Amino acid sequence: MDRNSTFEIPPNLSQEERVCRAVEAFRHGEFKVMTKAARSWQVPYDTLRSRLKGAAPRAQNGGHSAKMTAAQEITLHAWLNIEISLGS
Repeated sequence: MDRNSTFEIPPNLSQEERVCRAVEAFRHGEFKVMTKAARSWQVPYDTLRSRLKGAAPRAQNGGHSAKMTAAQEITLHAWLNIEISLGS
């Protein structure tokens, strides 16, 4: 069911909340086309598409400045501890 009528978004929703609701609406068949879901919920199409493909929100991934995953950081710390204990 595509929403052709006027669709009002609650004014207190953050972009992240709008993206989540757009994903839910699309998955539940309220929209047949991702473009319409993105426009109706006023979110970037690429963001909606990547979330539907399984991408996590940027904040969950460490934000803009994350250089390593948590697993990589743990591995690096372990390696550094070994190197320090060996006196290298």
